[in-house]
Amino acid sequence: NDVKRMLESQVGGEKDCKRKGGKKPGNGKKNSEKKNVIRPVETSEPHFYSKKHRRRSYTYQQLLSSVGTEDNINVLYINVSKVGVVKAKGWNQRIRFGENADMNFIEYARMNRKKQITVTISKDTCDKYWICFKFQDVWKPCKATGNNRIGIDMGVKDLAITSDGEKFDNLKFGDEARKKIAKMNRALSRKQGFANPDFREKYKRNKSLNPCKKYMKAKMELAKFHQKVANKRKFYQHNITAQIVADCDFIGVETLMITNMMRNRHMSAALSDVSIGQFLAMLKYKAKWQSKIVQPIGRWTPSAKRCNCCG
Repeated sequence: NDVKRMLESQVGGEKDCKRKGGKKPGNGKKNSEKKNVIRPVETSEPHFYSKKHRRRSYTYQQLLSSVGTEDNINVLYINVSKVGVVKAKGWNQRIRFGENADMNFIEYARMNRKKQITVTISKDTCDKYWICFKFQDVWKPCKATGNNRIGIDMGVKDLAITSDGEKFDNLKFGDEARKKIAKMNRALSRKQGFANPDFREKYKRNKSLNPCKKYMKAKMELAKFHQKVANKRKFYQHNITAQIVADCDFIGVETLMITNMMRNRHMSAALSDVSIGQFLAMLKYKAKWQSKIVQPIGRWTPSAKRCNCCG
């Protein structure tokens, strides 16, 4: 397809990956000595793109006059710069714009055709393209609730336990799919690609060697299955967080050092499967949408020991 080829050229565009001179830019020290150090632009090493290490997204400014719709309101037609008209599906119709929050995205775009916004087009590992519009003062309707105050304890056995005794189970989506993922990884390692040790040794001697088509097909199937598992987990957490935020005005949560917890090799797989960080992020931005409070407690506060439901 012409549109897909043009999107591929924009998102996955190449840059010159050759450096002039024999020395690398920077201060000459290894990156392992000082990690997570923000250096000035003049002394930092630039990031280069190539045919094998492509860009995954690009951002530019665009007018709202380039966005429109036809008979089907669920489908948007967007005139993407340097690509042309692209059809997009799945936009959120519940988000409202304006001072009175009485306009949807299409009505707002028609009223402000000369307004310039920031657009980001990205490509995921499953070769799907996503478009993101960045706005300010966006509203979402919500139901009025009483003055309910709860605390939430998160864990691996149960995803969340509220202070009033309600439990939300950890469905362990990754644990259920582990056998199939292992089987797909074994099949991938038998094909001629970078998952095969013999291919990697050949690639060291011949850099022009490319993976075979069967390897790329199996790699895409594995990426789609990983995305399917992640979408199940995300859908479940969306429903839970929406229910909690709709019923409560004040939510107390734990202050967890998730990065440090993931260093425990006995619990890292279970922690990544339960995805506590994603759950907290959803809870915070949904509470902010509805003008509600999410208050983290102290890091060393023994909340689970003091609560009769969580402890």
